[in-house]
Amino acid sequence: MKDLSTLKRRIIADEVARHGALMVLSGLLVGLFSYLYQFFMGVMLPVDQYGTLFSLISLSMIVAMFTQTFQTSTSRFVSVQKIEGSAGQVKYLWMSALRRSILVGLLLFLLLALATPLLASFLKIDNRWYFIILFSSLVFSMAISVNQGVLQGLQRFVPLGFTQVLGSFLKFALGILLVYVGLGVSGGLLPFLVVGVGLLAVSLFFISDVVRTTSQKYDLAGLSSYTGWTLFAVFAFAMVTNIDVILAKHYLSPDGAGDLCAISVLGRMALYAPMGIGVAMFPKTSELFESGGDAPKVLGRAGLYTLLLGAMVIIAYCLLSPFIIDFVFDEKYDIGLVDIVKYSSAMLLFSLSFLLMNYFLSMNQTRVALVLGFALAVEVVLVILFHSSAVQIVDMVLISGVACLCPMLYMYWRNRRRYQS
Repeated sequence: MKDLSTLKRRIIADEVARHGALMVLSGLLVGLFSYLYQFFMGVMLPVDQYGTLFSLISLSMIVAMFTQTFQTSTSRFVSVQKIEGSAGQVKYLWMSALRRSILVGLLLFLLLALATPLLASFLKIDNRWYFIILFSSLVFSMAISVNQGVLQGLQRFVPLGFTQVLGSFLKFALGILLVYVGLGVSGGLLPFLVVGVGLLAVSLFFISDVVRTTSQKYDLAGLSSYTGWTLFAVFAFAMVTNIDVILAKHYLSPDGAGDLCAISVLGRMALYAPMGIGVAMFPKTSELFESGGDAPKVLGRAGLYTLLLGAMVIIAYCLLSPFIIDFVFDEKYDIGLVDIVKYSSAMLLFSLSFLLMNYFLSMNQTRVALVLGFALAVEVVLVILFHSSAVQIVDMVLISGVACLCPMLYMYWRNRRRYQS
């Protein structure tokens, strides 16, 4: 009992554990509302429409990860200014990042709108307005990501988590309402645009002190290069964790694609549940890197928490899979425990890779993007070669998870040796 009390005190005193738990809690709530959204979409829409909606959502998650680039780069440079105590320079960075994010959002919307006929043909979707609705939310998402990057860099995790949970809840509630009134797939997509407008106002409120501060200009040398490499890293990670569903929509029958979507909905909990640990760790290891602290020690604790959370998800599926499958999908899809465990294991591997990606980016080691690009290439080639069924694609995702994590662990080992010497 004494040992448990000591362990409890150590965890409470551990900032990584406290802030990580806060972001994990918000991540779980985001995941809960996302799952409820996907659950009701799966119940309210026919199988073919659900497969269409989920493939579009997977596409949006890939595109939305462009926004993660601005959050990560903004957080990195804000955390540096936080050490130096310069509020005016934080304001200058925020204004510069916000202008760039809006410009990139507009350009992406135009490019993706032009590419809509090709995307619609590849995904076998007749209604091109689905893509326009989805892509039009980009500008707001980009601006929100900069505001959330400021919150993350300043380690204001309560408002950061609140905005994330609020967005997920509103998408769920509005999506259910719009599909219920008969808007179908369009009703499931419109919340991505409408909610973005409201979240932009909420996120601005939480950084109002930064907005009111007098801007102090300083040299942003390295920001463009860092943002470029981060963009590649984040985009590759988004692709490698979502491309399977998109390729399945292309290669499999509507029912087969629906089965993989259902497996993915359950299995990705092992990815989403621990992701908050990496979000909380990022500004801390960034500060330690700049001040000469022991960043690997923080990574070690974060890795342990990530592994435990992911393992808990997999164990829960092993113990409760019949109940979970029946409750969530009501035997609507042809999926089994082995498929869910394999997919969840792959997502846990990607979750650890996400943590390492954040660690390397926080220490300005942006070439981690090359590892993610390699893993993406492996997955695309494997799925193109082996896609006879949803089960076979699950196996390819698991192999890709190994191909992503192993090179990152080797990269960490080499950097750790250099760090100790």
